[in-house]
Amino acid sequence: MFEKNIKKPEYKKRKSYKVLRVLYVILFLVVFAKTFFMTWQLSDVGTCMSTNLDMKILSMAFPILLVFNLLILEMMKFFVVNIFYIKNKKKAFIFLIISVLLYFFSINISYYFRDMASDIVYKKLEIERQENQKQREACEKKCEESGTSTPCNCYGLGIEYGAMTGKPVVYLYPEKEIDVNVKVNPVGGLTMTDPEYGNGWFVKANPNGKLYNYKDKNDYPYLFWEGWSYKTIDRPEKGFVIKKENLKEQMKSLLFQAGLSEKEIEDYLEFWYPKMSQSSYVFVTFVSKEYMDSVAPLEITPKPDSVIRVFTDYTLLDEDINIEPQILIKPERKGFTVVEWGGALYE
Repeated sequence: MFEKNIKKPEYKKRKSYKVLRVLYVILFLVVFAKTFFMTWQLSDVGTCMSTNLDMKILSMAFPILLVFNLLILEMMKFFVVNIFYIKNKKKAFIFLIISVLLYFFSINISYYFRDMASDIVYKKLEIERQENQKQREACEKKCEESGTSTPCNCYGLGIEYGAMTGKPVVYLYPEKEIDVNVKVNPVGGLTMTDPEYGNGWFVKANPNGKLYNYKDKNDYPYLFWEGWSYKTIDRPEKGFVIKKENLKEQMKSLLFQAGLSEKEIEDYLEFWYPKMSQSSYVFVTFVSKEYMDSVAPLEITPKPDSVIRVFTDYTLLDEDINIEPQILIKPERKGFTVVEWGGALYE
C-alpha cells in the first residue's frame, strides 16, 4: 500500500522557498505575457498572409516559444533549489547547462518566426507594388489615347505599397531638464536607429533640444529611426507641384506652415532636398498625423503637451500638372513639445 500522506521535503517548509514560489508565479505570468505580446506582433502580419499555410506556421509561434520559455523557467527553478536547498551542485550545474541551451534554441526559433514574418510582408509588398504600377501605367496609357493636351494626374494611382519611413527624427523640447522614455513602433518593424534603440530610448532632455542618451553616454540633437510600413500610404490627392528652381524656398515656407522651426527645416532639407531636386518638377504632399499615429505610434513618458509629426510624400515629375493646393494648418507649440519629421522612401 502506498502512503496517503507523502512527507514534504524540509526545504519546502522554509519561508525563503515560499518566497521563491511566489517569485516563480510572477515570472511565469511575465513570460506568458511577453511571449503573447511578441507573437501578437507577428500575428499583426496576418493581413499580409499569402497562403493559409503561412498563417498556420506562424500560429505555431506562440505555443512553441511559450513551451521553450517555460522550460527555461523550470530549469532555473531546479537550479536554484539544487544549489541553495538540496546542495547538489552537480545537478544544479546540469540544470544550468540545460537552461542555457534552451535559451539559445528559443532565441533562434524566435528569429526564425520573425524572419518568416518579414519575408511574407515583403512578398506581399512586391505583389501590391506591381499591381499599383499597372494601375498607373493604365491611367497614363488612357491619357495618351485620349489625345488631350493637358497633362493627366495619374499620381494618385498606383501608389507604391510598402514604403519605408525615410529618416524620421524626433526632437524633444521639455520646459525643464527631465528624463524621457521614447518608444516608436512602426507596423513593419524598425530597420535602423541612432542611438541604439534596444527596448526604447531613455534620455535626459533639455529645453534647447539637446539629448543625453544614458545607454551610450553620448549627446544627440535628435532621435533617428527608420522602419517599414506594410500599410498603403494614405497620400492626400491635394498637394503642391514645385519647380526645381523654387524647391528650397517653397519647401521652407511649407515646412514652417506645417509646424517646423528654422533649425528643424534645415535638418529636413539637408536630407530631403537632394532626393526631391532630381527632376524638373516635384509633387509634394503632407500626410496626416493620424496616419502616422496608426502606422508608427509614438509612446513618450512623461506625456508631452504637444506632438507635431510632419511626414511628406513626393513624386518626381518631368512636367507641371494641375493639382489642388493642400491646406496646412500650423500646429501650436505649448508646454513639453515633441516634433518629428520624415518622409516616404520606396524600394
